[in-house]
Amino acid sequence: MMNRHPSEVSALHAQAGSRAVLTGAIEATMLTGDSTDAYNDIEHPDRVVPRRIEMTFENGSVDLPPHSLSILEMSLKQ
Repeated sequence: MMNRHPSEVSALHAQAGSRAVLTGAIEATMLTGDSTDAYNDIEHPDRVVPRRIEMTFENGSVDLPPHSLSILEMSLKQ
């Protein structure tokens, strides 16, 4: 999931498959920095790094931080 806006939170509605609405805490990896100009260099090697987080969905909705990329880690049971 991606929010490309440089300063505003973006609400996202997600559905897994044709029936499952996401609800509750889901493990994720998020890539973001402290500004849109953030980058890694020798003096700041960890300014932009993937971080393990927990995202909380309510009835399929979650807020994405500005300028971020998130990858959900979940399994769907058949």
